[in-house]
Amino acid sequence: MHERLLVGLLNHPWIFTALGQALLGLGSAMAVLGLRVGRLGRRVERIFGRHGLEGPDVMSALPWWMRMLTPETIGDWTVVAIILATGAYLIYLGKWARRQLRG
Repeated sequence: MHERLLVGLLNHPWIFTALGQALLGLGSAMAVLGLRVGRLGRRVERIFGRHGLEGPDVMSALPWWMRMLTPETIGDWTVVAIILATGAYLIYLGKWARRQLRG
């Protein structure tokens, strides 16, 4: 079963490339979202702190699916790095498989 799947993927290397590009896109979107929301949160806290108030939670304003994609902790950022590395590896693997088919 595994051999048939591997042979099928090697015969169609565009699948590796497409999966890698999708993972790179997802990881990049997560990283940008995390950086922007973190920066916005710090800015809101600073503005409210100037007036002696506690700032609202910026994450609570986001929909649930966007909160799931926003990295906040070191563990979340590690997951983003793993997703990006896996995407880059799959793109490399697709290029390697394409070279193997050409000969």
